[in-house]
Amino acid sequence: MGKLLKPLVVVLLLLSIGALVLGGMLYGKREVLKKRTQLLQDSADTLARNLRFEGFRRDQLQDLETLRQPLALLEVHADNQYLELQETKADLARTREELAQVKEELAQTRAELTRAQERIAALEAEIQRKDVELAQARAQIETLEREQRVLQVEVEELTARLAAAEEAAREDQDTIAALENTIAQMADALGELPQPPMPQDLKGQVLFVNPQWNFAILDIGSEDGLRVSAELLVHRGDQLVGKLRVTDVRKHMAIADLLLDWQQEPLQEGDHVFF
Repeated sequence: MGKLLKPLVVVLLLLSIGALVLGGMLYGKREVLKKRTQLLQDSADTLARNLRFEGFRRDQLQDLETLRQPLALLEVHADNQYLELQETKADLARTREELAQVKEELAQTRAELTRAQERIAALEAEIQRKDVELAQARAQIETLEREQRVLQVEVEELTARLAAAEEAAREDQDTIAALENTIAQMADALGELPQPPMPQDLKGQVLFVNPQWNFAILDIGSEDGLRVSAELLVHRGDQLVGKLRVTDVRKHMAIADLLLDWQQEPLQEGDHVFF
């Protein structure tokens, strides 16, 4: 009996030691599982807060049996958040494209605005230049109007003087006609009187030419020795231009017809005449 008890005690002792070792091992694994469970709870709780999942509660993660349903809900919510994030990314991409297009349109608008401003500045400068030219033109118009009024007065005065001169000329013509008639009568009564010869160095200038009526006015007359029917050569420099025949003589002026057979060029004012 004593021999059987001793091995039994040894077996019991070994079993006790094994139980202690196994209990220690299980206790260590229990602590590891507890820490892992706590880490999982913390991670799930952090993830739920980041995902703003209000239906998640930390007390639901007490053991493996209660952990599955909240995690499944969290996974569904995470999937929904992921889909929303993808849509948000797509919207953001479209927004960026629209923003880039808006920026390009804005750049074009700014360029067009700059060109428009430059065009406006050029037009304003052109308007200012036109205003200056208009002011100058108005000043010139006013000056010309004043000169026109002065010239109009002078024209009126010259017209009046011309009318008086024409009247005086008509009176002189009547006087000359009467004198010529008297001279003719006296010549008939006394006979033909010899006229003195014309001076050989007689010369003058053409004052006026009327090619339409074929006559010219000279600046020499009877006081210079010129007589009616005298023929004068017309020179321009060293060139012979034509020939004239005197038809009427006054004291310091004469009228002569153009002899077309002798005409080399049209007569001009200032041409010289020689006897």
